[in-house]
Amino acid sequence: MNEAPRILIIEDEPLIAEDIADLCQLNGYKVCGTAYSASMGLKMINTHSPSLVLLDINLQDRIDGLEIANFLKDKYEIPFIFLTSYSDRETLAQVKKTSPLGYIVKPFNKEQLFSTIELALAQMEADKNRELDFELIDKKLPEPLSAREREVLSCMFKGMSTKTISETLFISTNTVKFHLKNLFEKIEAHNRVELLVKLKSMMGK
Repeated sequence: MNEAPRILIIEDEPLIAEDIADLCQLNGYKVCGTAYSASMGLKMINTHSPSLVLLDINLQDRIDGLEIANFLKDKYEIPFIFLTSYSDRETLAQVKKTSPLGYIVKPFNKEQLFSTIELALAQMEADKNRELDFELIDKKLPEPLSAREREVLSCMFKGMSTKTISETLFISTNTVKFHLKNLFEKIEAHNRVELLVKLKSMMGK
């Protein structure tokens, strides 16, 4: 069973940010953090491990939401939904280049936020349910993956934590960690995010 999505809010107006957090919680979502600046948001991306980011485009900081969006997409592959007061053609043209999972124009209500997040979560779930092409992956590794390594990797690819993988495969968490360590070495990755990025690259995604 997958964990509930962890939502990070990056919005430089504290009152609006807290309102969004309240709306998320009223809709039953878990808010893992609220950042009031781009720099704070970047730190929380690293420390709070969000699975979805609600991101204001116009942040009063040295970088804006569009730059954070590209950072999320290129380095972490963390999906995001834009929050903005603008819906002009120029803004939309810039937004399209970042491939967000949603775009909400402020002000919005609980129902609008709920429907946008639900559609984003559905897309995320569809992405997680894609099967790994182990034949293609093995061709690009110095040695093929074992049957157990394939099982652990499939679970991790679907967003499962170490604990959930152990429960799903009926093995101890230490055994999961052992296989993850071997996977990191074989695929030459330092963490889960880097591992997932490399897997997708191997499969040409």
